[in-house]
Amino acid sequence: MNEYFKTAKPVWAEGLSEIKNVTCVFGAEFVRADCATLKIAACNFYRVFLNGKFAGYGPARAPHGFCRVDEYRFTDLRENNRIVIEVAGYNCNSFYALNERPFLQAELVCGNRTVATGAADGFTCKVSHERIRKCPRYSYQRPFTECYDFTLAQSLQKVAAVSAAGGTLLPRGVSYPEYREITAVLVERGGIRYDEALPVYRNRCLVQESIGLYPLAELEVNPNEYLSRLTYEAKAFAPTDAIDAGEYAVYDLGQVKSGFIGLELSSACGCELYVIFDETDSRLHPAQSETMDISYNRNDSLNFVYAKCGAGERAFLTFEPYCLRYVKVIVQSGKVRLKRAFVTEYETPDSRTFRFACADKGLEKVVDAAKNTFAQNVVDLPMDCPGRERAGWLCDAYFTSQAEKLFTGKNTAERNFLENYVLGAHCPSLPKNMIGMCWPADFEDGNYIPNWAMWYVVELCDYVCRSGDTELAEKSKSVVYGLTEYFEKYRNAEGLLENLDGWIFIEWSGAGDAAFVRGVSFPSNMLYAQMLDCAAQLYGDDALAKQADSVRAAVRTYSYNGEFFEDNAVRENGGLQRLGHISETCQYYAFFSHTATKENYPALWQKLIGQFGPDRDVEKTYTNICKSVPFIGNYLRLIMLMRAQEDARILDECKAFFLPMAERTGTLWEHGALYASLNHGFASFAANLIVAALTGFVGVNEKDKTVSVRRKTPVCAFSLTLPLACGEAVVESDGKRVSYVLPPEYKLQFAKN
Repeated sequence: MNEYFKTAKPVWAEGLSEIKNVTCVFGAEFVRADCATLKIAACNFYRVFLNGKFAGYGPARAPHGFCRVDEYRFTDLRENNRIVIEVAGYNCNSFYALNERPFLQAELVCGNRTVATGAADGFTCKVSHERIRKCPRYSYQRPFTECYDFTLAQSLQKVAAVSAAGGTLLPRGVSYPEYREITAVLVERGGIRYDEALPVYRNRCLVQESIGLYPLAELEVNPNEYLSRLTYEAKAFAPTDAIDAGEYAVYDLGQVKSGFIGLELSSACGCELYVIFDETDSRLHPAQSETMDISYNRNDSLNFVYAKCGAGERAFLTFEPYCLRYVKVIVQSGKVRLKRAFVTEYETPDSRTFRFACADKGLEKVVDAAKNTFAQNVVDLPMDCPGRERAGWLCDAYFTSQAEKLFTGKNTAERNFLENYVLGAHCPSLPKNMIGMCWPADFEDGNYIPNWAMWYVVELCDYVCRSGDTELAEKSKSVVYGLTEYFEKYRNAEGLLENLDGWIFIEWSGAGDAAFVRGVSFPSNMLYAQMLDCAAQLYGDDALAKQADSVRAAVRTYSYNGEFFEDNAVRENGGLQRLGHISETCQYYAFFSHTATKENYPALWQKLIGQFGPDRDVEKTYTNICKSVPFIGNYLRLIMLMRAQEDARILDECKAFFLPMAERTGTLWEHGALYASLNHGFASFAANLIVAALTGFVGVNEKDKTVSVRRKTPVCAFSLTLPLACGEAVVESDGKRVSYVLPPEYKLQFAKN
């Protein structure tokens, strides 16, 4: 049939291919053999159980019309075995799961017998009614919450499995998770009170029908209504697993982790309970309140699971992966004995051979937090965060993928991500040649970020330099040149992009305000020049290189006011007029894009080094200049410092900014405050900065098999083990000198930058 399946064909439950939030359960039985092999492709997501034990989750994501194939080999078999595959088909728009028709294509080979979907001796197909369909969405970016009724007399209904569309099959491309379990520790107990007078929380994932939700009036359950009006009061407690109606218990994983939330419980008479979870205890000053603040909606998502259980024992594991440190179990009715709360990790195992130890324990904590952040965000592709979105965003991926190279010695997840852009058909809601700002995803509203398309080319060039993968560069050529064609129509008489359409995103600060980006956005043009330069490097295109130089020259002419680069200009009286809008981040774009260097703008360089940065008091120093925020201004600043080998300054700024995060959650955050994701993929790039500044290690070029380093005196003693594509590199120091031990295939190269 194809290189993946002998007889299996894609199927789905008859009559349910267009229904939102359907879960189908496929099962098969087989007798003992030396081993059994399961190949599987599915849309949207599946999980596998062998003899009641969780065995796997997938698939790795692919663009519209494609699906990646997973393969499992089972050797721990019984005389009689049962395999169960649950598949969730969401049929709605999101940035995480594609709005495509669901299917399962699976083939189990056991000895001489082949069991396959679509065959005469195929899997049985049942529809699950335990997972309630008509419930709220989890977030704007992800599909539905998980709400269950385990008391239904007929929870599984057998149906016919009929042919489904399926997709073009691809290899998985990335490692399989190991699914380690982490048991949470009981840290608080107390009582709940329902207050009718409290307002009901609302956000767009509850009411914006265009994203494919069930309207509020149609919901079968809506835990948000109940949870919005709860208040909590902690009470002294003795260690016990009993939780009565009107009580709650909080469990702590010790740090933020990502995976499937599990409960092992029993109830003598049945119960109704809620599980809410979050990455942090939101109390800014814990001493002022004895009751922990575990918010289910802090991050603009609905972090809850609802379950109605009958009498008896139950082991429960969420279908979807989430991001959390704390689990709060709330019992509305009945009584529960909660034997264990845990998380089954869902992360890449590839970073586990990376090891770092340092005399400066603060820096060591930050690198450990970066590694933890990375592992959770790079399971199948570089994601922004493993909770609210699980989306593969451009720009974010530029930073995360450099961390992937550091932590794993390869870039398999990044390759999946970039390959998806090559394989995916053009999104009809986007302009010709424009690509999605995150991918794979759906953009029914036609929204896009032209700046992120520029970052795509910049990242592709960086990827090819790191990996030597010129094959993917050639496959990407039409996408890259399509983007150069797209931007060409916005070039004005001065050679600059003017009046760009879409969401012009510079960063999360005033630099991104409409007043700062209208007309000619100079940071956008600086990045555009870098994009053209990268395209020129990828394809040896001298014309694009000259165009990049001309854009930089025009930016210097029209943006620089003699002291700073201004953010934008508008056309007045036939010419471009600066508006006096100046952001700190615009200066960092200038240096990142090579529009400015410390040699040709020495006064500006000295100002940025000495008077700007995360600690600048904007009310006292350059009050007219908009201050940078972490993403992406402060990261561009750190890259600027790294290129200039300002190592001591990098270490000071990284430690000051990242260490409080590492100490609170064991992860690195989107911002410097608690209001957003506290586990954000791009932040793992902090490890690259610290390792480069501390050890002199710059990077690896797999094409030339070179390890780039800088001659330097170390700041303190350290040891570092770096995974490479072939073997390991060891970099260590006694505090006086740095030594490098490389595999014989690699050679040491001393880099200027």
